[in-house]
Amino acid sequence: MALSLLANDTATGIPAPRQMVIRDAATLATVWAEHHAGRVSVAPAPKVFFDHEMVIALFGGAGGACHKVGLRSLRVSGDKLVAAYRQADQATNGAACDGLPGAAMEMMVIDRSDAAIVFEALASEDVPFRQVVRSQFSAIGEARQLVIKDAQSLAALWKEHNPPGPLPGVDFSKQMVVAAFLGSRGDGSFSIEIGSIERIGGRLRVTTEERTLGRHSQLIPAAFGPRPVVMVVLDKSDEPVEFVSQIMFYR
Repeated sequence: MALSLLANDTATGIPAPRQMVIRDAATLATVWAEHHAGRVSVAPAPKVFFDHEMVIALFGGAGGACHKVGLRSLRVSGDKLVAAYRQADQATNGAACDGLPGAAMEMMVIDRSDAAIVFEALASEDVPFRQVVRSQFSAIGEARQLVIKDAQSLAALWKEHNPPGPLPGVDFSKQMVVAAFLGSRGDGSFSIEIGSIERIGGRLRVTTEERTLGRHSQLIPAAFGPRPVVMVVLDKSDEPVEFVSQIMFYR
C-alpha cells in the first residue's frame, strides 16, 4: 500500500511509546496538540482528507536523539492490515547524537480502511550504505533490481545504463553494489531511492522507495518521461538479498 509522509520529528511532547490509527480530524488535532506540548508556537495540524484517508502515528518514547521510529511497510493479511514498524538507536550518517535529548515521532497517511490494523515491531539491524548513483536518466527502460559483486559485472551494467560519467569507485574485495532501476515512467515526478537496508532473519532486506506525486500534491510534474536509477555501495556479504518495494507519495 502507498504511504505519504505527513510529519516526522526528533522531539515530541508524547514521552511514552505509542502506536495509533487516526481516522478523524478531531483526534488528529488532539494528538497534534499533545505532540507540540510545551512549545511556544504550534502550526495547525496538517490537512488530511479523512473521507478517503487516515493516519498511522508512531511515537518512539524518550530514548534520546539517536532513537528513531518509522513505519517500514503496510501489508494486507487476511482481513487485517499489518503495519510493520521499527524503533532503534541509530546515528544518522555517522553524526554523533549520544547524550542529546530527543523523542522521535512519525505520521504517515494511507488510504482509508475500516479493517483492523495490527502493529508489528521489527527486530532488525541497520546495514550502512553509501549512495553512488541517483539519476532520472538511464538507458535501461525496464524495472530491475540487482546485486553486483565484481568489477566485470558492474562495467557491463554501466555500459548498458549508459551514463555520461565514469564508473563509481568500488573495492570489490570488501564491497558490493545494490542497484535498482524503476523503468520508464510517464512524467518527471517519479524517482527511486534506497530507503533502508536491514539485516533480518539471516538475510539482507533492501527497501526501495518509488516516489511520485499523490492525488493532493500541488506540485506540477515535469513533462519528460524519466528512467530513474539508484545505486549504493555496502560491505560485501554472502547473505541472501531480498528486495521490498514501497510506493511513497509526495503530498
